[in-house]
This record gives sequence, structure tokens and C-alpha cells, in this order.
Amino acid sequence: MRKKEKREPENSVVSLEEENRYIISLLKIALVEKETAEKSLNRLRGNSEQKKAVILQIAERGLQKVGFGFGFMMGSAKSETSSDHLDSDTSVKSDNDECQTEAATLASTVETIMKKLRLEITQLQRSLEESRSDMESLQNLSDKQNQKLAENITYIKELEDKEMTLTQKVEELMVETKEAEEEICRWREASEMEVEAGKKIIKEHKELVNILKQELQKTRAALRTSNSKWQLKDELEVTAIASRRQLRDLSNLQTAGQLSYLSQRTMVKETAAVE
Repeated sequence: MRKKEKREPENSVVSLEEENRYIISLLKIALVEKETAEKSLNRLRGNSEQKKAVILQIAERGLQKVGFGFGFMMGSAKSETSSDHLDSDTSVKSDNDECQTEAATLASTVETIMKKLRLEITQLQRSLEESRSDMESLQNLSDKQNQKLAENITYIKELEDKEMTLTQKVEELMVETKEAEEEICRWREASEMEVEAGKKIIKEHKELVNILKQELQKTRAALRTSNSKWQLKDELEVTAIASRRQLRDLSNLQTAGQLSYLSQRTMVKETAAVE
């Protein structure tokens, strides 16, 4: 779309330049024909027929070059043919009147042609000026559009660079995201394995706890039995100590009784001996 907008002013400028060249060539042709006609008229002041033919030829050639197609040569040929068939006995006065009339007609025709040429030249000059003005406007517009196009191209290049940078960042983020997803999958698998291992360990711990509870119950029962045994032992020790004390006391009593008996016997024996 931008290329098409750029081509339209360029095509208009080219068309106006061609039109300007064509108008300038027409102006040059018209000026050359004007100068040629003036020179020919100055040379042919005496001969009216030759002057008439030359004027018509110049006028027709000039008009054909600038785009008009009047048939003055046909009129000239007819005039020459009719003048060839005139009676040789025609009076000189009639010829002079006819020449004057034809000269006046030719002068009027040439004047009309020159007016049309001047008008055409004026219009062409006006068109040339308008074309130049349009061409300058189009050139300015083309320059502005070229500048805007260059700015747009620079902006597009910047956008393309930004797009390329963003694309690279997106690709890097996609790679990082993929790596993170793979890492998450690995962590998930490891976590699931750890959970399974934990469940297994918990199960083993529960079994071990149950075993330890059973052992604890057995130990408590054994302790209770041991405590009973220790209590019985203590009681037996206390009883044994008491028995020992009683035996000792009894032994002491027996010893004292025996000593008392012995002393009494001794005293009896001594008394008997004295007597």
C-alpha cells in the first residue's frame, strides 16, 4: 500500500514533466512558424498569389504541428485552379479587386490564426505554470512522503528489532519454562518416592512401636514379678534378722541361766566343803 502511494505522486510528476516538455515544444514550434511567416510576408510584398499560397502553407503547417487540421491548401489549390481557368481576357481591374479581396481575406484569416495561436500559447503558458506549480507541490509531497516513508522504514526496522529481541526472550523463557517443568516433574517424582519411603518407614515404626509396647508390657510384668520377689526377699531378710536377734537373745538367756546355775552349784559346793 505504501509503495502504491509512493508510485502515484511519482507517476504524476513524470506525467507533468512529459506534458511540460510537450508544451514547451509546441511553444517553440509556434514561435518558429510565426517568425517564418513574418519573414515570408516581408519577402512577398508584390506577388499576391504567391504571397497567398505561402501564407496558407505556413499557416497550415504551423497549425498541423500544434494540433489544428484546417485545409487551407485545398482552398489554395482550388483558388489556383479557378484562377487557371479564368478567362485570359478578364479585365485587370477585376483581377486587382479580387486580389485585394483575397488579400483582405487572407489577412483576416492570418490574424484569426495568430489570435488563436496567441490564445493557445497563453493557455499553454498558463498550463505550463500550473503544471510547474503542481509539479513543485507534488515534488514537495513526494519529498514529504519519502521522508515519512524513511521514518516508517526506520520505525518498522526498530519494531522488527524489538520483535526479534522479544522473540528471543520468549524462546529463552520457553526453554526456562520447559526446564522448570522438567525439574518440577523430577521433584514430584522424588517427593512421591520420599512419601512412599516415609509411609513405609512409618509403617515399620508403627510395627516397631507395637513390638516395643509388647516388650514394655513384658518388662513391666517382669518388673512387677521382680518387685514382688524383692519384697519377699526383704521380708525374709527382716525375718532372718529378727530370728537372729531372737536366737541371740535366747542364747544370751541360756548362757546367763547356765552361769547362774553354775554359780549356785559352786556356792553350794563351797558351802558344803566348809561345813
